[in-house]
Amino acid sequence: MGIISKLLSLFGSNARQQSNIADNIQQGAIVAFTDIALAKVRESQKADGRPFLRVMINQGGPGVYMYDMDFDDQVNVAEDILDLSHGIQVIVDRRSAIFLDATTIDWQRTPQGAEGFHFDNPNAVQSDG
Repeated sequence: MGIISKLLSLFGSNARQQSNIADNIQQGAIVAFTDIALAKVRESQKADGRPFLRVMINQGGPGVYMYDMDFDDQVNVAEDILDLSHGIQVIVDRRSAIFLDATTIDWQRTPQGAEGFHFDNPNAVQSDG
């Protein structure tokens, strides 16, 4: 069974709902991952147990946007796009997809020893990390 068939089976047998979900499935079109970021996501997802990684943009104030990621077990058919990226089932809401288009997610360590995900977004005007 292919990954799209597996995804559709998660949502029951309602043919109309499956058709809507299938229309929202893309193949690595929104975000990409570096190899190390993929390994970190898979490690975290295995511990968490939920099948989807939700990547989003949240507004932190006037003109300030922040990246956020969390695991999820539900897809909102009306609002979400399911982006299959390197075997990771990424959920991106339609508003965030506009900002995240062509973003690469990396895992980085700073010289001070802090480590975490870094978003390389070619659409960002200014990035504070």
